[in-house]
Amino acid sequence: MTNSEPLSPRPAPSSTFSRLAQAAQWSGLILGPVLGLLVYTSIGGPSDPAMPALTESGKRVIALAVVMATWWLTETIPVSITALLPVAVLPLLDVGTIQSAAAPYADKVLFLFLGGFIIGEALRQSGLHRRLALLTLLAVGASPARMVGGIMLATGFISMWVSNTATTIMMLPIGLSMVALVEARSRLPGASESGWTAAAVRNFGAAIVLGIAYAASIGGIGTPVGSPPNLIMLNYVQHALHRDIGFGQWMLVGMPIVAVFLPAAWLLLTRWLHPVRAGEVPGGRTMLRDELSRLGPVSRAERATLAVFLFAAAAWIFRKFIADAIGRPLTDEGIAVIAAISLFVIPIGVRPRRAVIEYQHVESLPWGILLLFGGGLSIAAAMSREGVDIYLGSLFAGLSHLPMPLLVLILVSAVTFIGELTSNAAVVTALMPVLGAAAVGMGVDPIPLMLAATLGSSCGFMLPVATPPNALAYATKRITQGQMIRTGVLLDIVGIAIVTAAVVIGARYLAPASAPEAPTPPRLPASSAPG
Repeated sequence: MTNSEPLSPRPAPSSTFSRLAQAAQWSGLILGPVLGLLVYTSIGGPSDPAMPALTESGKRVIALAVVMATWWLTETIPVSITALLPVAVLPLLDVGTIQSAAAPYADKVLFLFLGGFIIGEALRQSGLHRRLALLTLLAVGASPARMVGGIMLATGFISMWVSNTATTIMMLPIGLSMVALVEARSRLPGASESGWTAAAVRNFGAAIVLGIAYAASIGGIGTPVGSPPNLIMLNYVQHALHRDIGFGQWMLVGMPIVAVFLPAAWLLLTRWLHPVRAGEVPGGRTMLRDELSRLGPVSRAERATLAVFLFAAAAWIFRKFIADAIGRPLTDEGIAVIAAISLFVIPIGVRPRRAVIEYQHVESLPWGILLLFGGGLSIAAAMSREGVDIYLGSLFAGLSHLPMPLLVLILVSAVTFIGELTSNAAVVTALMPVLGAAAVGMGVDPIPLMLAATLGSSCGFMLPVATPPNALAYATKRITQGQMIRTGVLLDIVGIAIVTAAVVIGARYLAPASAPEAPTPPRLPASSAPG
C-alpha cells in the first residue's frame, strides 16, 4: 500500500524535522479552530450576492471541515482521531443526528480494506512474501542493476496487497544483506578489477534502499487495496456520485502506471543517479540460494495463503463475469471478507488446531484507517445534505475554460508536493468533497480530478518525512538527505508526468458518465434512519 500509514505519527529521521513537525502540530491545534471561526463569519453573507444561498447549517459544516482539514494536514492529533469529530460535533451543531453522522463509519468499503489488511498479514505471517522475493531475485540474476531491479519488482508486487510500511520493513533486511555481501566481496583481492570500488559499493547501497522505498510507494497504485487514498476515493465516488468503480476497472489505470513507473524509477536509479558499473556480485546467487534454503520447504501456511490470495485476486478481477455466471450479486467487499474468513478457517495444524492466521496476528492491524474513511465520508455527506457542495462548486466555475489535461497536471503537481510534508490519506480525504463540488461548478466529470489527486498523493519521493518507506530508507544511513532530495525531485517530476498522462488517457475507463453529477449524501437504511 502506497504512500503512507496515516494512523500514527510518522517517524522523524532527524531532530530538525522533529522540531518542525512539533511546531506544525502546536500551530495546527490553535490554527484549526481560528480558521474555522474566520470562515464561518466570512462566508455566505450578503456580501456574496452572486453565490448560491448557504444555510446556517451549511456554514457550520464548512467551519468543521476547515478545522478537520487543518488538523489532518498538520497532524495535530492522530488523523484517525480527528476523523471522529463529525460524530461528536455535528449533532452539537444541530446538523443532522447522531445516526446520520455515525452511519458512514460502517460503510461497506471499509470491509474491502479490512479484508486486504488480513490477506497482507497472512502473507507476512506465513513467510510467503520472503520466499517470493528471494525467488524473484534468483530469477533476475546477480548483476548490480538486475539485483536492484529484482528487489524493486518483488517490493512493488507485495506492496499491491500489503501496506507500504510493512512491505519496506520486510524487504529492507533482504536488501541490506545483499549490500553487506557486496561490501564483503569488494574487499577481496581483484574485486576492484571487476569494477567493485568503494564508490560502486556506495551507489549500490543507495540504489537498493531507495529502490525498496520507492517501489513500495509505486506498487500501491496498482490495486484499490494498495493504498489508503485509493479506497478513500472509491468510497466517495460510490456514495456521493453513485458510481461503481470495480477492482478490475481500477487496475486498468493503476497497473499501466506501475508497469511504466517502476522500470522508469529503476533506470533512473541504476543508470543515472546511482550507477554501478561493475560485474556480477561474486557469490550473489549462492547467498540468495542459502537464504532460500533457510526457509525450508514450502509450508502448509504458505500454500494455503497463496491459494486464498490467488482466489481473491482472480475473483476481484473477474467479478462481473463470475456474478453473471452464478446469477447472484458479487461485490469486491464480499470477496475480501470471504478470503479473510477463510484464512481463519483453513487448518494447518490439528493438535492443537491452528489456522493460517490467528486473531492475535491481526490485533495490531491499523484499525484507525477505518475511522479515517468513516470520518471523511461523514463530513462529505453533511456537506452534501446542507448544499455546501453546490456553494463550493460555484467558486471554481471560473476555471471551466481550462483544458482538462492542464487541470489534471496542476492538481497532480500540487498534491504531489503537498504530500511531501503531510499525510497523503489526509490530503485526499479533505479534497474529495471539494473536487466533487468543483467539477459540478466547472461542468466537467469529477472522476479525472479525483483520480489526479489520489494518484498524485502516491508520488512523494523527495523528503525523508514524506512517507514511512522514505524514513525507513533514510534510517539505514545508506543515503543522505541530500541524495534523497536530488533523487526524489526527479522521481516526483517523472511521476507527475506519468500520472497526468494516465489520468487523461485512462479516466474514461472508470465508470464513465455522460455529464457531471452533483454529489449527494449516502442514503441510510430504513432501520437506521433518524426518528
